[in-house]
Amino acid sequence: MAKNTYETKYSMQEVLNKIFDPDRNTIDIGFDGGGGAAVHTAVNVTASDSTLLAANTARRFLLLINSSDTDMYLTLEGTAAALNTGIRINANGGSAMFDSYCPVAAIKGIHGGSGNKVLLITYA
Repeated sequence: MAKNTYETKYSMQEVLNKIFDPDRNTIDIGFDGGGGAAVHTAVNVTASDSTLLAANTARRFLLLINSSDTDMYLTLEGTAAALNTGIRINANGGSAMFDSYCPVAAIKGIHGGSGNKVLLITYA
C-alpha cells in the first residue's frame, strides 16, 4: 500500500519547519481551514487531585507529554483523578494526543510520587 504524498514528500522536521512560527513561538495547526495558533504550557501535577486544564468547548486539539520521572493518571471528563484509574501517561516522555476526538471538559491529574511533576500541554 502506498503512503500518502505528504508522508513521502516531507520529513517530520520539514513539516515542523513549515508550521512553526519562531517569532510568536506558536504552531499553526490549521483547523477549519482558517488556521489557529496552538497554546503551549507546562503545569505542575501533584500527589493529590488537581485541575490541569480548564474546560473549553472550543478545544479541537490536545497533546499531553509527561516530562517527569513518575507516571501520571488523568481524567478527561472533569471528574476527580485517582491513582491507577483514568488515562495513564507514562514517565519520561509518555504522551497522549487527541486530534479527532478532543476532550472539552476539565483535565484533572495526579501522580504517586513526591513533589511536583511537570506535564507539558499543547492545545488549540
